[in-house]
Amino acid sequence: MLWFDLVVAADQRQPGADGRCLAAMLAAAAAAGYRTGLLPLRGRVAGRARPTAPALRALLAEGRITWLDPEGAVQADTVLVHHMAPLLAGLDRASPVRAARCLLRLDQPVTTGAGESLVDLPALRRHAVAAFGQLPELVAADPLVAASLPLGAASGLVADHWLPITALRAADVPAEGRHRLGRHCLGGGGAVPASTAALLAAYPADAAHRVMLAEAAVALAQDLRPPGWHVAHGELAEPQAFLAGLDAYVFATGPSWRAFVPAGLVEALAAAPLLVVPPCLEGFFGEAACYLPPGGTVADLLGSLTPAAIQACRRAAVALHRRMTAPEALARRLRQQLGPPLRTPPRLELRRETRAPRNVLFLTPNGVGMGHLTRLLAIARHGPGSIRPVFLSMSQAVGVVERFGFVAEYFPYHGHTGETAEAWNQALRARLNEAIAFYDARCVVFDGNVPYLGLVDARQDNANRPFVWIRRGMWRPDAGRATIDRARHFDLVIEPGEFAAADDPGITAGRDGEALRVAPITLHEPDELPSRAAARAALGLDPERPAVILQLGARNNFDFRQVDRVVLDVLGPRTDVQIAAVDWLIGEAAPELPAVVKRLRDFPIARHLPAFDLAVSACGYNSFHELLGLGIPSILIPNENPMMDAQEVRALWADRRGHGICVRSHETYRLAWAVQRLLEPEVQARMREAARVLPACAGAREAASLIADLAGSQPVADGRSRMPQALLRTLQG
Repeated sequence: MLWFDLVVAADQRQPGADGRCLAAMLAAAAAAGYRTGLLPLRGRVAGRARPTAPALRALLAEGRITWLDPEGAVQADTVLVHHMAPLLAGLDRASPVRAARCLLRLDQPVTTGAGESLVDLPALRRHAVAAFGQLPELVAADPLVAASLPLGAASGLVADHWLPITALRAADVPAEGRHRLGRHCLGGGGAVPASTAALLAAYPADAAHRVMLAEAAVALAQDLRPPGWHVAHGELAEPQAFLAGLDAYVFATGPSWRAFVPAGLVEALAAAPLLVVPPCLEGFFGEAACYLPPGGTVADLLGSLTPAAIQACRRAAVALHRRMTAPEALARRLRQQLGPPLRTPPRLELRRETRAPRNVLFLTPNGVGMGHLTRLLAIARHGPGSIRPVFLSMSQAVGVVERFGFVAEYFPYHGHTGETAEAWNQALRARLNEAIAFYDARCVVFDGNVPYLGLVDARQDNANRPFVWIRRGMWRPDAGRATIDRARHFDLVIEPGEFAAADDPGITAGRDGEALRVAPITLHEPDELPSRAAARAALGLDPERPAVILQLGARNNFDFRQVDRVVLDVLGPRTDVQIAAVDWLIGEAAPELPAVVKRLRDFPIARHLPAFDLAVSACGYNSFHELLGLGIPSILIPNENPMMDAQEVRALWADRRGHGICVRSHETYRLAWAVQRLLEPEVQARMREAARVLPACAGAREAASLIADLAGSQPVADGRSRMPQALLRTLQG
């Protein structure tokens, strides 16, 4: 049985400052000599499109803490439930952690200013007992949270506070001037000034001030974007640099905000720009902050401060941080509350303490080609050992899955069975429910453009298991409006990276907050492919003559015969060039080609690509990224059937940037010119050089890691957070 000094139970997907401070706390505990483990709890309040916090992922990669198996037996001296949200509905099964002591950290106020209860504390304690086998002791994150407890509950509170921890530090050189204002922390519901006038009083829109908003604080600018406001979307890569670039950190709130000390404000305290906060926080910050009175303006407040007063405030902030929120402060707290580490921690190697891989069900539709199936195969074969992919596919090429060593089942689409869509969706729901139960699938992953109603219904039937949508971009402008909002049924939406993403005309391009984008996904990464010589030998190609591959997809919904004719008219008579054409496994009819053309009917074709010098190719997601990723000079001919993705956008993007030559299928004369042009050595050299700037196609590993994190976390009882609306208002915003 594994043993730890401290196990922290937390949702590993906390964004921004919350995730960074959680990682800093775990790192500080490990550095203080406590053997530390993270028990991942998959709550619902973290929202969709949230991966494991980058700071946590880095900490795990360094092997300084251990990611615990939610089913492996664990013994701990202390288990700390880091935040309330995952326990509000209870866990779907008892935690494997048994500890001598259980601490339940109250990270948010539990009553409103009017005394309205935000949290059912007795129920929360019962859920902790069910999860960890004992009644927890309550610990407040800060004095303001402690003051929000009802009198009876406050009597059972541990005296010390478990504030957020950060390793950020004060800038070495104090900032000059008072005009750069910023904020990256929101702080829950009500943490935004209630009117436009109050907002502009705190964040001036004039030439004398520069307002910088980042992370959750960009919500302040949703309906207002005055001159002088600068918004940085996404998570900060360098929060230290962001905070060091501010003269003042302004945390202005509305009148309904219930005071507590959010993690982002702790980061600002550590970095020590001048803190400007509401008067309700004076009980904690004291001389470490300045206070914006109701009806006051930041400009007037800053104008009233002398340089000496500003420096005194910053020095007080540094001292408060060292005393309360620095890593050494946590070490002192651990020694006081837990005592010294009971055992010398062993040297930890990078690992996840997993007893057996979790089955993950991969669902693919019946596509015109094999793109969806190929993409899930890429993710499956690059996944960590903690997951075991199982495929349920509507593709008639499902048999190729077994070649890669994965279990695969076939479920035909209603276009092949003759069923009505309604009957088929009912059958899909039943089949998914049966597969999830039979394989005990800990996660369901769907790659397709339309999440079927049967899939959505199965998601409702299995609400305690995470569902992931792999949603490729580059939709046509008029596509998907009836089904795009089905993203709300998924725990995570992953968007495979797209070289041509900047030109994406589709509806998914405007929904960045809903999806998490990874690098482009291809079945093979370049270092997995054979050398040119080995690939040519495997295909029986002449090692000396240039080789051209003709791959135009399954051809099931688009006529490429004119392309075949032109390419063969130009290249067929040449004895110095050899041609190979791909017959897709699910192609309904193979094209008629002369005997001089070598025919390839294999999967995956990608492993043969190093054998070829040039390509004439359709422009589907996989072919496009495989060819350009390998730097193979290509003529790109989009399949422009309205049911396909916007392949012409990809091809035109590549043409404009020198990665390939775009030719529409009807452009007979341009195609003949393009083939001749592609044979020119200087053109080939330019295309290969252009490929060097493209990002690596390593998205399969990223996506697999995200899926493994979800499959390896412990969900709440039914996957839904049954929170009182008042608490939802506090946590959101």
